[in-house]
Parts: sequence; structure tokens; C-alpha cells
Amino acid sequence: MSAPKPQKSLGRRAATAGGWNLIWVVGENALRLGSNLIMTRILLPEAFSLMMIVMTVLTALNLLTDIGIRTSITREPDGDDPYFMRVAWSVKLRRGVGIALLVLCCAVLLGLVAPHVARAGTVYADPRLPWLLALAALAPLLQGIESTSRELVNRQMRFARFVSSMLVSRALSIAVMIGCAQLSPTVWALLLGALSMNVMQTLASHVIYDGPRMKFLRDTEIEARLWTFGKFIIGASALQLLGLYSDRFFLGALMSTVAFGYFAVAMIWIDAGRMVVQRLGNFVGLATLAEVRRTAAHRLPKVFMRVQFAIDAICLLAFTGCITLGPAFLDLLYPERFAAVGEYLRFLGLVFLSMRFVPLGTLLMIDGQSKAMMINSGLRALGALVLIPAGYASFGVKGALIGSALAPLFGAAYLLVKVRPLVTRFSLILGWVWILGILLIAAIVARYMSLPTG
Repeated sequence: MSAPKPQKSLGRRAATAGGWNLIWVVGENALRLGSNLIMTRILLPEAFSLMMIVMTVLTALNLLTDIGIRTSITREPDGDDPYFMRVAWSVKLRRGVGIALLVLCCAVLLGLVAPHVARAGTVYADPRLPWLLALAALAPLLQGIESTSRELVNRQMRFARFVSSMLVSRALSIAVMIGCAQLSPTVWALLLGALSMNVMQTLASHVIYDGPRMKFLRDTEIEARLWTFGKFIIGASALQLLGLYSDRFFLGALMSTVAFGYFAVAMIWIDAGRMVVQRLGNFVGLATLAEVRRTAAHRLPKVFMRVQFAIDAICLLAFTGCITLGPAFLDLLYPERFAAVGEYLRFLGLVFLSMRFVPLGTLLMIDGQSKAMMINSGLRALGALVLIPAGYASFGVKGALIGSALAPLFGAAYLLVKVRPLVTRFSLILGWVWILGILLIAAIVARYMSLPTG
């Protein structure tokens, strides 16, 4: 009997995982942005404003019920055991059904209340929105059916088959979306394209990825472990919702549907950049730091510093691009009716500077400090609730956008205090320098840049 093939070193596996994630990020963003350029030539800005609210509601409910199943499978010693994975899948399935029912409740509530309270001309006053939400309830249901073999990919850092299937499903869903738009150039084409991708990804998780066949199992001990770790993540995610998405709900109620459509299209580019940081931090960074903690904890501060430097470089590059090249670049890409998108991008680019603190949260997560993450999210939510209305009152829409970008700094100081035992002194000093620099840049942007009033 031949000896088992030796496992590659952590460095080689992390580099390979990083390479595949780079392919994923570049490929998926290229497909998403390319499809957006096509759809803006077919649809009006109002379609994108409606779709933003639909996707924000789905994301909000997903965050409100997040118990960190992917993180648990990555960090638990028996997270790759078939029995553990099946119990986790059963929890995931029940969660998906619950979210779908909540989305339907939101659709009914919006249909009853919005005609009486929504400002005329805003996205909430559009009679199509409740019906779009009702159909979108299929998305969390499909995600709940997805096999936990998808989460196992992250633990094992084997991304080749996963990335390939994700890109293929994205490309096919774009074809569905464009085909639907040719038949009916409305917001429904955007939603049907998104749902088709959910269907394909669900099928792929059961057929393509390595892992056990799923079946419904209950185990009170494993479910208790998932809940013990995840209960603080639920609180953190609920508060993260306020920090990350309150600007969308807030601005949707104040801006015209057309102006909110400009904001929505600009956010597609911002979210593409966010994806780079989050994928590197939450996939490669999480898996790498988790393994270092399990096998060589004394190396954790130095390995973390390398991860942080990589994220810093990406965040600086993204912000600089948004401020300097963004408007001119988007003017070349979009039709005349979307000319204001580039100016929105300049303000939204501030988000990338605050995102440099993502690795701090990842480090606390692998250290098991989910309660600290909840507190951080609470501080970030407090920042959003204070700074977005204050910014709007002082500078209008641009002030609200700046306030949203600065909200994470409320929690950044807390993160720096909590990670002191886990990082080097230099990492801590660098973090405080970043906070001061971000505040200075935000003041300059508020003073010297303007935003079109569409």
C-alpha cells in the first residue's frame, strides 16, 4: 500500500488558495461589472434602485440570522467530520426556510404600509417593490439547501473546483438576465438572473464539491456548539447590518428613484472592491490565521502583519483609483443617462480606507472572541446612526455618504485594544496612524468635493 501523499506546507497552500481567490475575485467582478455595463444600456436607473433595495433586504435578513456556520466548520477540530457537516447543514436548511418566510412578511408589510408613508418619487413608493421581494424569497431558501461541502472548501483551502463552478454559474446567470431583459427590459430581468445563479450554485454544492452526501440530522451537542459560538455572531451581524446598510435604507427614503439608481450603480463598483478585501480577509486570511493558531501560535503576530500589509495596499489602491480615475473612467463606460455615477464613486471610495481594519476582526474571530465582534459591530452601528443623519443634516447626501464611510472607525479603536495580545507593537501603532489619516482625508473630501443632485 502506497504512503499517503504528504500535505503541502501552509505557505504553499495559502499561496495556492490566494491565487484561486484572486482568479475568483477578478473573474466574478469582471462578469458582474461587464453585465452591469450591458444592462445599463437596456434598463433605466430606476431598475437598479429597486434591485438594490431587494438585495439589501435579503442581505439584512441573512445577517440577522447568521450564526457563523462557515466559520465553525473552518475552526472546529471536527468541522470536516461528515456527521458534523450534516448537522450543520440541517441547521443551515432551517435557517434558509426561516429567512424566506421573513422576506415574505417584509413584502406584505411593505405593500400595506408604503402607499401611505413613502415619499412620492422614492424607491419605496414604487408598487413593484413588494412583488419583487415576494419572488426574491426563493433566494434564501435555495441558499439554505446548499450543501455544507461548500463551507468545507474554505477549511481545506481547495478552491479550484469551487472557483470554477462559481464563475460558470455567474456567466450562465448573466446570459439568463440578458435574455430576460431582451424579452422584457424591466427590473424583473435582474431578479430572474440572480435567482438562476442561486439555483446553479445550489446544484453545484451537492454535485461538484468533495464532501459527504447531505441528509437531515439533529444533534443537540453539535447544535449547542454552533449556537454557543454563533449567538454573539447573531448580535454582531444585527449590529453590522446597521453599520453597513443603514445608508441604503436611509438614502432610499430621501433620494429620488433616479438619483438612488446612480448610487446603486456606483455601489456595484464599490462592492466589487469590497469583495477583494473580504475574500482575502475572510477566506484566505481566516484559513491561514486559523491554521497558524492551531499549529504554531507563536508565529501568529508576524503572519498577521503580512496579511494586514496586503490588505492595506489593496485598500489604498482602491481609494486612490476612486478619487482620481473613477469619474473619467466611468464616463467612458456608461451611457449619458448614467453620467453622475462617477461622481458618486468618488465619495463612496472612502469606504475602502475603513476596510483596512477587516483583518483585525478576522483575527479576533479565529481567537474565538465572537463577543468582541458583537461589541465592535455595535460601535460601528452607533457610528452609522450618529454620523449618517449628522452628515446629511450638515452636507446633504455627500455628508451621509462620508458619515457611512467613517462609521467603522467607532469600532476600529476597540479592535486595536482587543488585539493587543495577538499582534506586534508596530501593527498597533500603524492602526492608530490609519485612523487619524482617514479622518483627515474625510475632512478634505467634505470641504472640497461636491456631488451632483440628481
